[in-house]
Amino acid sequence: MERVFDLHKPINSLVLAAILVGGLVACREKLEGGAACPALCPEQGLEVRDTTLFPFAFPSPIAIDSTISGFPPLGTEAQLIIARRGDSLVTAAIARFDTLPSTIRLGLTDTSRRVITGIDSASLVIEVGETPIARSRVTIELYDVDTTAADLDVDAVRVLFRPDRLISSATFAPDSLTGRLRIPIPPAFLTSRVIGGRRVRLGIGVSSDSSVQIRTLSTETGGPPVITYVGRAVNDTQTVATIANSRGSVSGLADYSVVLRSPQPPPTLLVVGGLPASRVYLRFSLSTEILDSTTIVRATLVLTQVPSTSVDAADTIVVLPRLVRANRILDSDPGKASLLLANPQEFFLPPNRLVPNGSGMRKFEIVNAVNRWKFEDPNVLTRALVLQATDEGSSPHSATFYSSEALDPSLRPRLELTFIPVAGFGLP
Repeated sequence: MERVFDLHKPINSLVLAAILVGGLVACREKLEGGAACPALCPEQGLEVRDTTLFPFAFPSPIAIDSTISGFPPLGTEAQLIIARRGDSLVTAAIARFDTLPSTIRLGLTDTSRRVITGIDSASLVIEVGETPIARSRVTIELYDVDTTAADLDVDAVRVLFRPDRLISSATFAPDSLTGRLRIPIPPAFLTSRVIGGRRVRLGIGVSSDSSVQIRTLSTETGGPPVITYVGRAVNDTQTVATIANSRGSVSGLADYSVVLRSPQPPPTLLVVGGLPASRVYLRFSLSTEILDSTTIVRATLVLTQVPSTSVDAADTIVVLPRLVRANRILDSDPGKASLLLANPQEFFLPPNRLVPNGSGMRKFEIVNAVNRWKFEDPNVLTRALVLQATDEGSSPHSATFYSSEALDPSLRPRLELTFIPVAGFGLP
């Protein structure tokens, strides 16, 4: 006969008691018999431990924290920043033209090209990107910054922003600093270079009665500085406009930003952002016992922020931790290692939103990185992170932190770990 149980009727209390006692006895037997019971008996708690590490102490050759300056690499800027923010920050842009068209074609049906013998007018055209900072009239200045120094010798270019190198200028009202701006170039200056086949190097600076900052597009964002000029050939009765995009003989150096003046924080501090932009490189020294004998539940990088006096210190800066993809060969060269970073969309570490002039402890959750290091040979993937501003190179604000050289140990960078010791599973 098939038995039917009505779940709506009360179960005999003696039967229920017998079932519960049987279950408890079964669990107790497994608890006494082997290490499998913690996984089967929910009332058996796991041992969770916390520890604080200082894996950046000097002068260890393995662990290090340092500020690496000079980002983005020269010539790869998405925007060119031209600014004069009081006495604290002065920047300019460089536009390089290795070749300029020296012939013209008269009309669409004229297949022959005629040599330019004169120029009637010329301009440098720049394209403004984001809304500029300007409260009064702004003068954009052009300087001749051509030099025989090496292409990467930026110091030789900086010193050429001086009165005797000034070519021309144009003044704009604040509300007209949008779209394409034209700054005239003296025809005589350009004629000798076009006819003689000489290159042109222009420095673009700015001045105003108040703080000013202009962001222009670059070659990398499809809006490079352009020289336009109206050329004239021998015996021609019309003038023809000619356009030349900024272009350098060295790849990537068609245009770039240069910092003429900027306050520098003490070298014992860690700096993220600013101009020129900096990254913080953190290389960790973690014991094998921690990585191999535990399950990491949480890993928190704790830094102590120092109020920044940089420009726009009341704004918000987003600091993003990024996994370094370099191997141990580059451990001795943080500058190169800090260029080899994992894609944040593929390997995500939560960012931290900070106010540059803030202070106190700042926490970065990096458990994903630590767990990655557990399964990677440190010779193949160095145990390092980079802290990077998400608007790197396009904003002057910065975040500053104490380093492992801080005199007060409580201010030094530290790593707080929460972990579970790995149980030794065996046969009952």
